[in-house]
Amino acid sequence: MYHELKEPKERKIKDLYNDEYIIPIYQRNYAWGESEVTQLIQDIVDSSRRNDSKEHINYYIGTLVVFEREQENKIVFETIDGQQRLTTLSILLSAIKNEYAYFITGLDESKDALDVSNLKSDWFKLKIEFESRVVSTETLKIIKENGRLDSLHGEHYNSEIRKAYEISIKALKKILKNDKEIIKAFCDYLFHYVVILRVSVPKDTNLNHYFEIMNSRGEQLEKHEILKEWCLYFIRSNKSLVHAFNLIWEACSNMEKYVQFGFKKDQRSKIFGHDWNSLNIRDMGELVDSLSGDDIKSTKSSALIELLKPESLVKLNEKKAQFLAAKSKDVDTSSERFPVINFPNFLLHVLMIQIGQKNAEFVKAKIALDDKRLLDFFRPFLKKEGKDNSNDKSIEFVEEFGFNLLKCRFLFDKYIIKREFIDGESNWSLKQLEHYVDKNNYRYLNSFERSNDNEGTNKSIRMLLAMFHVSSPTQNYKYWLNAALKYLFNEEIREITASAYKDYLEGVAKAFLLDHFLAVEGKRSDYLEILYTNDGKSKNTVIDQDLLDKGTDVENFIFNYLDYLLWSENRFKKNDRKDYTKFKFTFRSSVEHYYPQNPKVGDDLELAPGCVDNFGNLCLIDRSSNSMYSNNMPDVKLSSYKSRKNIDSIKQDIMMCITEQNKIDKKRDAKDYWGETEIKAHAKEMKKILLQNLYVE
Repeated sequence: MYHELKEPKERKIKDLYNDEYIIPIYQRNYAWGESEVTQLIQDIVDSSRRNDSKEHINYYIGTLVVFEREQENKIVFETIDGQQRLTTLSILLSAIKNEYAYFITGLDESKDALDVSNLKSDWFKLKIEFESRVVSTETLKIIKENGRLDSLHGEHYNSEIRKAYEISIKALKKILKNDKEIIKAFCDYLFHYVVILRVSVPKDTNLNHYFEIMNSRGEQLEKHEILKEWCLYFIRSNKSLVHAFNLIWEACSNMEKYVQFGFKKDQRSKIFGHDWNSLNIRDMGELVDSLSGDDIKSTKSSALIELLKPESLVKLNEKKAQFLAAKSKDVDTSSERFPVINFPNFLLHVLMIQIGQKNAEFVKAKIALDDKRLLDFFRPFLKKEGKDNSNDKSIEFVEEFGFNLLKCRFLFDKYIIKREFIDGESNWSLKQLEHYVDKNNYRYLNSFERSNDNEGTNKSIRMLLAMFHVSSPTQNYKYWLNAALKYLFNEEIREITASAYKDYLEGVAKAFLLDHFLAVEGKRSDYLEILYTNDGKSKNTVIDQDLLDKGTDVENFIFNYLDYLLWSENRFKKNDRKDYTKFKFTFRSSVEHYYPQNPKVGDDLELAPGCVDNFGNLCLIDRSSNSMYSNNMPDVKLSSYKSRKNIDSIKQDIMMCITEQNKIDKKRDAKDYWGETEIKAHAKEMKKILLQNLYVE
């Protein structure tokens, strides 16, 4: 028996502290990582910036499904759905309290304190308890009370909650920049305008059964499915075009399989050639003609829906199954390949490229790579006009978009990396699909140089793309991907060469470094300006090198780009460095101070002010490694490091090699193995490689 949910209640963040929440035992452990935590914070920031300060609009961050449990003469809310988001909010509030309390609560009585009397310190105390998980509850409690991570050690804390706390602090520092006005505006928006919808289930609900339903239910119609129906509406009178558009959309929406597998075998040969490795059509008209022999009677569309009306979405949800095209059964099962982006965000990349061909200024001003606003960005191009609610411009847009979607997806599969899992081992993959015509089989070969035994430039491109991706792990705002697709889209497909593609990507990386991350104050170019005004090329020659000596505030991209340059130098030139050819980019997000920020008593050296945060003392590693090294001195870290099989960072490995050599040379004291002299010398060498001909002695 299904029960009606109670009317949803809007709960602003400032209201959550009044209630107590319990995470029941049937819920999985807290599992959000860097991409989810960072994305939540970035979403709130983006929403606050979009709203006029005088007329803020509420930002809804999701639904919280709860059961009102009576416990000790009070009501606690048993969380059925939404616990990951709720826990992350608690972690975020703790990070804000511990890092910015003197700004927000008015506790600092100096004249520089902010006037935020309308913000209450109680709002930071979101009460969450994990049922039968004492470690998780205690970890959250310690973080709330003081944020002392050094008290979280051994097996007596939840490592995922700790990681989320560290990620939150790092993200907030980059966003708020310790600026009082920015902090005040962000917190004011967070507390007063960020809303979660809380829905209570009836008292007689079977919670275990309901939880199973919640986790196995068919999802509501997603934004990209609504968008598809909008597009089909305008071409509804042309059944052949509807059939072709529907085939493309369904084939492209399965991002985990190469797009060729989204079509039937006879269709593949018509569209992609007998080898399935080229795009043989030039526009939607040619695709319609190539499918002229298909039986289109089975193509179903809700073309008569009332566009933009909320009540129509209910009908769409009820008939969602009708929109699913028949899937081809002969799909690849030899390995798993996962894309770097999901379908809704991919649609925005295609839109940006299509509109950017004609109106780059509109793209820069009106479109963002943020799938939460997917429908908003497409709405200007899908408008009803006249008695029949049609629009020639919208029809033309849909027809062009359909072909561009197919073209971009073909290019994406062939020239953009995927995460590949074969026999349990994970690697980055840059491969194309090829059909054996005589054997009626297929294989995957390197996108360039074809043979999987001789990678050369193919590996360089793969490393470049991996470097970009791990620097921007969230689904939204992958400007590097837009740069790559834009370049590939504008080239003749048959004339895309490895050398030209590699040169372009290296140029984009250099532009991101010099024009965005290291540009002097007031001269920074945003990503879209770099891509759509400067065509991916650096135009800046005046940089602020001091931005490299900012400790944990140094951007992840800078470290990853430097590791790529170090790998590339070692890969193609003989030198006295170690063999780094097997180095692989991974998702590293923790800036390591090789000489510790807070050395143990008796270990510290007298370093010059700022030396610890000097670029020569920094590298990027994963958070578990950073926790392992803790506040140990370099010689102790070296001992732990030598037992590791894989290299986290080439820059870090070089620092370790210097330390080891000093140890072999028997310097006077262990704490002198890595000191101010080594830090400054290493910084000079690394900056020279990073900045190349821009470096000034």
